[in-house]
Amino acid sequence: MSTQISLAGALLPAGLYKALEPKLEDTLFPQKAIERAEDRMRASAQLIINLVLETAKVFETGQLKKESDPNPGDGGCQLRAVIQYGHYYSPAVRTEALALKKEAEAAKKALQQRNQKPGNESSTAFFNRCIETLVVSPEMLYQLRCHLLTVTKVKDHITEDGVLVTKTDFGRLVVLSPKADKIDDISRPFRKAIVDNAAIDLARESIARLNIPKELIMGTKPIACLLPSMKACLKMLKEANAPVVFKSIVKEGKPFYLHFAATQGKLVRVPAGKLDPSAALIVVEGVTKLKEEELAKLIDEAGFEELLLACSASEAPFNGKTTLDDVKVPEVRKEIEAYRQFAEKLGCAKDKNPVVYIDHVFCNTVKAEAI
Repeated sequence: MSTQISLAGALLPAGLYKALEPKLEDTLFPQKAIERAEDRMRASAQLIINLVLETAKVFETGQLKKESDPNPGDGGCQLRAVIQYGHYYSPAVRTEALALKKEAEAAKKALQQRNQKPGNESSTAFFNRCIETLVVSPEMLYQLRCHLLTVTKVKDHITEDGVLVTKTDFGRLVVLSPKADKIDDISRPFRKAIVDNAAIDLARESIARLNIPKELIMGTKPIACLLPSMKACLKMLKEANAPVVFKSIVKEGKPFYLHFAATQGKLVRVPAGKLDPSAALIVVEGVTKLKEEELAKLIDEAGFEELLLACSASEAPFNGKTTLDDVKVPEVRKEIEAYRQFAEKLGCAKDKNPVVYIDHVFCNTVKAEAI
């Protein structure tokens, strides 16, 4: 992880940087301009400091689902689950998180001292000295964006099947910076830009980390369906020997879990043995009309990977603009058609009253899942 990126530069809009410096020549009230710039700087600094501290804490608590499960609107949750699994076990990422936490704590102390004794240092000079010096690797930046977009993720509604549908609310930045509204200018909604840019960048980075042919991608989303991204994810999961569970979505009561492990290049169902509470795993969350033993039988007969690929092939495109006709690679198009037919045979075609379908994939720890 040799590449180092300015955290503030990666997260804050360029216009916000300029707004940290008061334009005294453009106002009849220079003191007010200085105060506004100071308030904006403090709110921005606090946002970055707390984002770092909370993200670093995730590696200590293991609360990956609660603190690092964003929804940038790209249908790429399975990509982020696999990427975050790798980051959770990366000694380099963990070491960086600890070091970055110490730097953020020092910046927090400096900001508190400034609040008590402002001194003569300008808002821009302070920001450059204490915040602009925070640099991160692409891997850590990925985790920071995940947490930012989890903080700003809110409930929209719950479907009849019990599926939680979410949306983004930039107003939630107050969780990281209580006076986040000070970040905005009268005519420039900087808070919205922070969240929107993070979503675009996270979606782009997620799909770029997997070896998906560029002709199967439009922007940050797979063309026609999620099959190419699910195939890439399954390959990475098996290579990492990551434990996987299927978790049923229920409106009431407790969900059930089915456990899977990579064996001879395939994900096969295994007994629910004793697991290390701190261990990470991939959770595949789905809705099913079947009882636990009925679903287990279906999966044993069809194969868990085949079920996931069939569900992915039948999932409508998230960009809403592409169809199977847009898939220009003949063998891929043929594969999608085959899996869509298999989905109908299994009863998991999303648009045909399925007996089971996949809603979400995320990374979590055994302790956080309470299994």
